[in-house]
Amino acid sequence: MRKNIYRTMLMLCLAVSLFLVSKTDAQASWQWETITRWNVENVKTYDDFQYLYISETDSIRIVGYIGNAESVVVPSEIEGKPVKMIAYFGDYIDNTILYQNSVTKEIYIPDGVQAIGGFRVCTNLEKVRIPNSVQEIGEEAFIYCKKLKEIKLPSSLKKIGNSAFLNCEGLYKVDIANGVKEIGDGAFGGCCSLKEVSIPNSVTKIGEEAFAFCNKLSKVKLSKNLKVIKKACFSGCNIKSIQIPKKVTTIEEDAFATNPIKEITIPSNVKNIGTQSFAYCKKLKKVTIKGTKIKKIGKRAFYLVNKKATFDVPNKCKKKYKKMLIKANSFKEGKMKIK
Repeated sequence: MRKNIYRTMLMLCLAVSLFLVSKTDAQASWQWETITRWNVENVKTYDDFQYLYISETDSIRIVGYIGNAESVVVPSEIEGKPVKMIAYFGDYIDNTILYQNSVTKEIYIPDGVQAIGGFRVCTNLEKVRIPNSVQEIGEEAFIYCKKLKEIKLPSSLKKIGNSAFLNCEGLYKVDIANGVKEIGDGAFGGCCSLKEVSIPNSVTKIGEEAFAFCNKLSKVKLSKNLKVIKKACFSGCNIKSIQIPKKVTTIEEDAFATNPIKEITIPSNVKNIGTQSFAYCKKLKKVTIKGTKIKKIGKRAFYLVNKKATFDVPNKCKKKYKKMLIKANSFKEGKMKIK
């Protein structure tokens, strides 16, 4: 009976974590799957670490930490096998009791680890060292680590999972190295101390609400290889000026809503401007539309921008764009200025 309860509790507790399966070290084929496939009886303990041996990669996966040290150094190998993944670090199970790590302040991850996740309940975590071997940060990896102040992401990193740093309220500095290709949905959402971010040109995708409600975020440099500004990506920030990359074709709904942007240039490749994409940008006085390819302007795309706002558009598109803007309920006819 106790064994069944133990298994059920562990699966429920760790269901949000992920583990990694790869084919070879030299040419890995990454695949993330839920932790519920684990055979709980195979979990072993080494010092203060709970772990699994993964035969597919002949490596070790850390699945828990049961110590109470303020500074923790993760071992680079266990039983002579390399540690390649930290799937879970915060909560752990002792029979049917659920614990939370509220002590650890610093974590040092060794070279060789390729994927990390599951630090989400390290409520006192202030510093983490991520080595150059890490390629992926899993979903919700550092969610609610409210004391985490600074993070340096290595050039080896390819993907930042959904909600990876969501609501890390103390995070004021993020260094994203060139090499990252994807930033997941809500990855830095609610990081209310974050003031600036530079997104390298290796990034081709930024997820929905990735930086939403980072209300101190005032300086943003976007990757020149972005094609879509996703839904609410920078909604509720403090951005005063931003350059939209030339390759962007779509600006989705609420993308820059409620920012103090003063002027914006819509590049020539943009075809779609989403609903409320610039709504409530009350300081927005000038909108320059470079291209002639716009097919749709969503409802209230420029709703309640500055009353003196003007639109600078190509001559041959004045009538077309004016009609689209009126239909979108961006301005009342007679108050809209197009030149």
